Amino acid sequence: MIEKFKKYIFEECKIEPNAKVILAISGGLDSCVVLDLFLKSGINFALAHCNFKLRGDESDENERFVSQLALKNNLPFFTKQFETQTLVANSNESTQMLARKLRYNWFQLLLVENNFDFIATAHHKNDILETSILNFTRGTGISGFHGIKANQNKIIRPLLFATREEIKNYASENNIEYQEDSSNLSTKYYRNLVRHEVIPQLKKINPNIENTIEQTIEKVNAIEIIYADFITDFKQKYVTHKIENTEIDILASKNHNAFVLYSIIEIFGFNYQQTKQILTFDKIGNVFYSSDYKLVIDRKKYIITKKTILNFETIFIQDFNTNLVLPNGLLVFQRISRSDFIPERNHHCVYLDEKKLKFPLALRKWKNGDTIQPFGMKGRKNVSDILVDAKVPLSEKDTILVLVNDLEIIWILGYAFSEKFKIIADNEYITKISLV
Repeated sequence: MIEKFKKYIFEECKIEPNAKVILAISGGLDSCVVLDLFLKSGINFALAHCNFKLRGDESDENERFVSQLALKNNLPFFTKQFETQTLVANSNESTQMLARKLRYNWFQLLLVENNFDFIATAHHKNDILETSILNFTRGTGISGFHGIKANQNKIIRPLLFATREEIKNYASENNIEYQEDSSNLSTKYYRNLVRHEVIPQLKKINPNIENTIEQTIEKVNAIEIIYADFITDFKQKYVTHKIENTEIDILASKNHNAFVLYSIIEIFGFNYQQTKQILTFDKIGNVFYSSDYKLVIDRKKYIITKKTILNFETIFIQDFNTNLVLPNGLLVFQRISRSDFIPERNHHCVYLDEKKLKFPLALRKWKNGDTIQPFGMKGRKNVSDILVDAKVPLSEKDTILVLVNDLEIIWILGYAFSEKFKIIADNEYITKISLV
């Protein structure tokens, strides 16, 4: 095994002979075998051990055992204890997931603080099989069949070439001391359930399943490279990233299967089931939400924006001496004498006949059924139609506010104001309202 190990760590893990490595060691079979192989290969390394204090005296005994291994072999040794149960109680994560985060965050810190090149873990070929089965069971895309990479983000797995059986045989032949982790026998953990109950049944079908899965992963990785090139080309042609949103061509999306669109929108938190719904329930105006984003079906585009909830309750304005801070600007009221009146022609300010205003005015979100008599027109028009004519993106419509006088809309802020409140010739004062 030693020659296979040397070949794998230098060729597949791609480390230099003089590299400095931190070996993550639990005291169990796998990591103790890596320790022995490191010593025999002349690797420059230190040991690092996490005590998660989940198994009482057994956890402390593991720490003492590893400490003795470091002392016996004259190796630098790092250890850290975590109050894992307390941390789990104050988080929304499982014990295993939190422990994994704690472990790797500490390893990365050691790497930087002590000027090491790599962290080595003792994952082996059976871990690849277990991970693939777990990912497949939970539901995954192509990325779930990556397996475990030999070298990724300065973490190396130099034992991936070996099966658990080969590792056990090596330990027996070389009289390697190690300690069993009793939690590895408990099937309350999904990985252990797969290891002890699922895989033995699969091996009845294919005794060589570890190598078969490894070959399948190689094929999937090759397919992923081809698919990634396709998605890159699709994005360049049909996806536009703007400061305020991301736009995706609807027709191009519909000309491919749902996985293409999913590959683009999953980074915004949308799942595969939502993707199929988006392609099926394609009425203009339909909105789909992820945890942080919303996707609106527009005329020719899917428009994705950061989800903003306008918790805007109606504001009542009592007089002219009012300035309001709004989500999209500052609303300023001014009383101007007729002699000082110089009109500005834009949709961000309006001039009104103050004699027609009845305080308090109301500022609220627009709603379906709202109508207004636009300036210069005799008839009324739906606010929704005005927003359509102004080509207001569907993703922005729920942020539009209206200023109301005694149930009559004075102004659709930024878009249209009412004929009913226009200035008449004998006004001494004029009301100016600006959105700045």
